[in-house]
Amino acid sequence: MAATGELLYDLMLAIVAGWIFHFVVVVIPEDQERRQLDEVAAIRVDNMLRHGYTLARPLARVARLHPYKWPLTEKEVEHACAKAQTPEAAPPGWGGTWNSLLRYLHRVTEVQRSTLRPLYGRLDVELVRLLDAEELAFTHVHHFAKRDSLGGSQFTAYAPYLSAWMATIEDLRNYREAEMYTITSIPRPEDDKPDTVLQDEVEGYESGQATAAVDTGADQ
Repeated sequence: MAATGELLYDLMLAIVAGWIFHFVVVVIPEDQERRQLDEVAAIRVDNMLRHGYTLARPLARVARLHPYKWPLTEKEVEHACAKAQTPEAAPPGWGGTWNSLLRYLHRVTEVQRSTLRPLYGRLDVELVRLLDAEELAFTHVHHFAKRDSLGGSQFTAYAPYLSAWMATIEDLRNYREAEMYTITSIPRPEDDKPDTVLQDEVEGYESGQATAAVDTGADQ
């Protein structure tokens, strides 16, 4: 019995020592590497989120929604596209057409994708899946944003594709918020410095909402 007890004691010591060794040599370095990788990848993901906000902002403004509303529903995007009328109309706050805005988004989002692709082998599988979904969704947007692809058509033809792409951006935002632990906080639509006109619109919208709420309360 004494010999058996001593053997079990030695075995337990070996297990504890092995666990400590594994924790120090494997777990801690892997955790540190994951955090460092998250910091690098999060910067790229954050820029993708900002590009989504870049599209949502003029859509919200043309639909008379709060300029910082995010995410936009499918119905809200469809309504905004109907109000915009044609792809060659000028988005509020953008010095060009809706098509030129989409071509710009194609360029800047592709820059972020190109910096993320070398990391795919080390990123979480779910994040890679979300990034692939975003890229696929934007291929449809880019197809319609090519010159003369829908010349003269109503901008409502774009609505399903814009909505689908922004939905993938929202999926990325949810993953970023829940799974990527970084010293930098996740960007919000209102974090970008607004121009004076946009700031006036935000204040006007919010004061209008407050007035409507007071009037509703008075009616009741």
